[in-house]
Parts: sequence; structure tokens; C-alpha cells
Amino acid sequence: MIRKFSVAAVFLFLTVAAFAQFNQLDFKVPVFKSVSFYAAAVPGEDGYIIPTGIVNNEHYMRSIQLTALAVETFDFGEYDAAAAFAEEAIREAQLSDAFVSNQLISEADRLLAWAVSSNVPATQPYYYSVSRSYYDLSLVAYRDGDWDDSRDSAIKTIEILSALQQGNNPPGVTITLPSQYVVRSWAIYGDCLWKIAADPGIYGDASRWPELYEANRARMPQPDNPDLIHIGFVLDIPGANRSGVWDSSINYGYYFGK
Repeated sequence: MIRKFSVAAVFLFLTVAAFAQFNQLDFKVPVFKSVSFYAAAVPGEDGYIIPTGIVNNEHYMRSIQLTALAVETFDFGEYDAAAAFAEEAIREAQLSDAFVSNQLISEADRLLAWAVSSNVPATQPYYYSVSRSYYDLSLVAYRDGDWDDSRDSAIKTIEILSALQQGNNPPGVTITLPSQYVVRSWAIYGDCLWKIAADPGIYGDASRWPELYEANRARMPQPDNPDLIHIGFVLDIPGANRSGVWDSSINYGYYFGK
């Protein structure tokens, strides 16, 4: 009796471990459809879809079969066989995790190649940089055997780049107009109030430089001299729905139609 309960505990532990990945996957990506093999970038109502051809791979299906065998043999009192089947189910589940991550990384890699060929790094550097960062994180996680993080990061790369490929703004990556601007060198960038005001991320209109002047006048080196602003001076940018600091890698004109 003691042996039966100890083996049962081991078996239940192994079974939970084997299928934790699938419960988590269903939770994170709840929508599954019969779509083409590389359709991970197709949006669904509840999130992005991992194709059934990837999720229901041979390792996953084998792990289900092995788990069924483990349950059956356990019910017949063949505890050693049940434990062996459960261990093999775990191994197949891990191989399934690795397979899913590998396929998503391959799709992310394909989309990155498209982005480079389409000059996305130059036209939309912010989104490209974010997507590339997620891709790199996915590779590191894959190397370390962290399949959850590898899969999630690869999906984020796919989400961003597939949206750009379709001419849409990527989901989950929000760009807002800045509320501050750090003054750069006049000699290199020509920074002055009228040029800063003309930037698409500020106002897109050089004639609005007095608004910047009035908002920052009290803190300027010489309050009565709008032409004198020092490198590193932080300008506050008046306006609603603004946050963060102006970022040179963001093409504000593209995102906000200026």
C-alpha cells in the first residue's frame, strides 16, 4: 500500500509537470484555428494564433499517448511501467516545447529579413529596434532551455513585424508624443527653439517656438534671451497627451502623420 501511494504521488507530479506547458500555452494564446503552418502572425480576437501545425506537433501528440498509457498501466497496478511512461511523456513534452520555440524563432527570423529588405530599420527604427530586441531575447532563452520566455519573445517579434508588413501599427507597442526634449549641440544638430518646434515629435511647426519659450522661460540661463539654451537643458513641451522624453530613434512624422 505504501508503494502504491508513493508511486501515485510521483506519477501525479510527473504528469502535472508534463502538461503545465500546455495549460500555460492555452492561457496565453487561447485562439487556435486551422491556419497555414507559418500563420503565427494572423491576429485573432483574443490574441495572436500559434498554428495548430506547430502546437499539435508529433512530440506533443506522443506525450498525450504516453500519458494515456501511464494512466492505464497505473490503473492496472503496473506502477513501474506507469512511472516509465510518465517520464517519457515529460521528455516528449519538453521536445514539443523546444519545437514550438524553434518554429516561432524561424518565423521571427523570416520577418526580420523582410524588414531589412524593406528598409524598416531606416524608416521605422523604433519598432525595428524593439522587435530585434525581443528576437535576441528569444534566442538567449532558447539557448538556456527556457521555452516559455523563448516562445513569448518570438511571438512579440512576430506581432510587431507582421503588423508593419500589413501596414498597421504594432499591438502592445505604444508611441506617444514626448513631453520633454533634451537640448543637443547647435554645431552638430542645429538645436534652437524654432528648429526644435519644427520637429514632428514636438509641434511640426517652427512658428510655434514661442510656446516652448514661454513654457521654459523661467528656467532658461537668460530668461529674456530665447536664443540661449545650453546643451543638456530639458525643455518642457506644453500639450495634452504627452509623456516621456523625445527619442531620436523614433520617426514621429511617420507615426503621427506630421
